[in-house]
Amino acid sequence: MGRAQQKLCRMLNMKLADYVIEYLIELGVKQVFLVYGAAIGDLVDYFTKTDRIKYLCVMHEQAGAFAAETLTKVSGELGVTMVTSGPGGTNLLTGIANCWYDSIPNLYITGQIHSQFLRKDPSIRQVGFQENDIVSMAEPITKFATMVTDPNKIKWALDKAVYEATAAEATESGGGDEGGREERDQETAGHSVSVL
Repeated sequence: MGRAQQKLCRMLNMKLADYVIEYLIELGVKQVFLVYGAAIGDLVDYFTKTDRIKYLCVMHEQAGAFAAETLTKVSGELGVTMVTSGPGGTNLLTGIANCWYDSIPNLYITGQIHSQFLRKDPSIRQVGFQENDIVSMAEPITKFATMVTDPNKIKWALDKAVYEATAAEATESGGGDEGGREERDQETAGHSVSVL
């Protein structure tokens, strides 16, 4: 069996959370900023099983978003932030918006409650603990926001998020300049991306 086949077999037998971290490693991500919560516990657990990527705990989700943005500005690497569900995701929104306005490519991953507890009736505010429709909150300030409910779609969602975050980078004038902002097409104006 060749190396590529061995890798595929290994990935088919791993937990989804482990796959996400391996995906980031393959992308070349060296560090992830995070605030721990039970909804991302399995993701955080995989960091203890590898030395190819590390996580840096920050004291607040907004600080994680700004740290990831700064990493991208300084190094050119894709900044990644992971936080838990509910208020963890809402606390990211200011940092996400900042990346959107300045066209900085970042990836944000939030946890979510177990799918069996997601509200089925939109007239109900919340069923599960810390349930929140973070996708609809993040959509106006990202190029792509989704909640992955089918494990078979995680690769597609991550590929799409990374593509959307980085694809227009070479053609845009960059962020921070007031003169160029109005001229940019709204569809390609920001790079912040969420996989929620």
